[in-house]
Amino acid sequence: ADVAGAAAVVTPVNPGESKAVAEPTGSKGLQVRTFSEEVMEGVLVHFHIIIYDGGAYVWVGRRGSLNSLAVAIPTRFDPMPTTVAVLGSGMADADCSMAQRLAKKTGKQIFVSCDLPTDPNILILAVEKRILREIV
Repeated sequence: ADVAGAAAVVTPVNPGESKAVAEPTGSKGLQVRTFSEEVMEGVLVHFHIIIYDGGAYVWVGRRGSLNSLAVAIPTRFDPMPTTVAVLGSGMADADCSMAQRLAKKTGKQIFVSCDLPTDPNILILAVEKRILREIV
């Protein structure tokens, strides 16, 4: 199947292993990465990242729920990217914060849905560091 210039390749993913499940066929396309990784001792986190020209969609969590979604967009008017909660409440603040930090570091539009506890904060920082390795 062909999705926006990306040839879909279905591959199994083992914990700790990153696999691209869609590879771009040209300079523009989608890259889909789904993997699980122990980001801190005893904390297994699941990642689903879709990278597209100009940005990325990131879902990260320990369970398979999409309860909130935020987007951050860099602008020329403010050094901090503009953020908005698109879906949900409660965790949307954490999603907005993560999206804003990732957008600032990448200079790209970033969608984030995060199903992780915000405490300890070190967990969120470790997850962000791992996401950046995939999208930069």
